[in-house]
Amino acid sequence: MSNKICTFFGHWDTPEEVRPLLQGVLKQLIENRGADTFYVGNQGGFDLMV
Repeated sequence: MSNKICTFFGHWDTPEEVRPLLQGVLKQLIENRGADTFYVGNQGGFDLMV
């Protein structure tokens, strides 16, 4: 079985309003698309949310 990989990158200054939208997207990717591997940067607000 192969991994289903997702990558995320975003802006340094990400508004807090993005958090619930992001949570919904992550939940959908895991539950409906079988995503099991996530690559995320470590610079900025968006990356920290992910």
